[in-house]
Amino acid sequence: MNIKSYDEMIRERRLMLKSEEEEGIEHDEWTPHQIKGIPPPPLEKPYPKDSVLVELASPDCADLGKIPLVKTIVQRRSRRKYSSKALKLEELSFLLYATQRVTQVDEDRVRSKRVVPSGGARHPFETYLIVNRVENLEPGVYRYLAIEHKLLVVDRIGLFSDEISRACFGQSFIGESAVVFVWAAIPYRTEWRYSNLAYKSILIEAGHICQNLYLACEAIGAGTCAIAAYDQKALDSLIGVDGIDEFTVYLAPVGKIEPISARAVAENVQIMPISKEYIESFHNCLDSIARDRRYLGPVKAPSLESTRESVLSNILKNIPQYVAVEDDIVVGWCEILPNEVEGFTHSGKLESMGVSHAYRGKGIGRKLMESTILAAKEFGIERVELLVYKSNTPAIRFYEKAGFVHEGLKKKARKLDGKYDDVLLMALFISQT
Repeated sequence: MNIKSYDEMIRERRLMLKSEEEEGIEHDEWTPHQIKGIPPPPLEKPYPKDSVLVELASPDCADLGKIPLVKTIVQRRSRRKYSSKALKLEELSFLLYATQRVTQVDEDRVRSKRVVPSGGARHPFETYLIVNRVENLEPGVYRYLAIEHKLLVVDRIGLFSDEISRACFGQSFIGESAVVFVWAAIPYRTEWRYSNLAYKSILIEAGHICQNLYLACEAIGAGTCAIAAYDQKALDSLIGVDGIDEFTVYLAPVGKIEPISARAVAENVQIMPISKEYIESFHNCLDSIARDRRYLGPVKAPSLESTRESVLSNILKNIPQYVAVEDDIVVGWCEILPNEVEGFTHSGKLESMGVSHAYRGKGIGRKLMESTILAAKEFGIERVELLVYKSNTPAIRFYEKAGFVHEGLKKKARKLDGKYDDVLLMALFISQT
């Protein structure tokens, strides 16, 4: 038997990741069926006209997912612990809408537009649901009809939590979810247009769909976790597909999550002096808060190169600059710059401070402030002053609790988007803290 070496096998598999496989479409036999004039496959897997369908809610009628996009991005995590609480049918409708809803079908029914992108508008995926706990929906296996925005019962009703866990090699948390999204590909939808070059696009598109599910889950207080480890035959059998012309590619369990207490969040966040490896993440955090156009002086971060130069200079000079870090991501910062002018070297300026939206109100800002002020005291700084917009009432109260006192007011100091804002000058004498 001629067994390929490891390197040969790896090189062959990597071809799928390239923009075109090396052999391309060199033979007439490989010419895409679209070019040959063969009719396209249906945009949606057909179903018997007498099938029982479940009506889904329109997201336009539901007060769901109305939180800032930046918050869902920052909060996004792979979540494996779910509460016993059931999903509402309206919430499931929202998740389906957010991942695969068809928004437009062309007149000849060759292409469709959906809430996720697809090469050639081919959209090769069908969404199956293994339902465990959804209000007003019996446990069982369903298929989402993306054009109609309805659910179709797939042959059987029942509880399959144990079966889905076994099909995923004993990952019990999957069976404990409220519902499992299973995406099965019908490759010919994409092959019809791209022939043997279809497969990279199909796999990329699975990622588009799943990321939308992650963000939509965060928006409704739910969580999910992408799964690529499963028994192909067992899972295909569970959702009722043939494993040849349609088969499972990706899945994700979804469940409601218990709100994390402020204390638990704070315990997971580390406060530390900034270091080289956190410069880019710090820059992203700074830019995110600056673009709120409310709290900081600049309305966007300086360039990454400028930020890197500034931070490296601070590190070299041992200037007090601390960051709050969770899972290697900067979620807050505080920096106090010393005054280098003779006669004023005992003072410093709290140059900037910020905490990401999802981490506010959890004591992280207080810890950042305490650590940075202590470092400033060790640096020799006795007085710390800052400027804060008068409209930023929460920040003013925060600084007051930290011991800062009001020292002055600059009227109409800022004019942004046609609106004036006063600026308060506040100061803290470290020797008195």
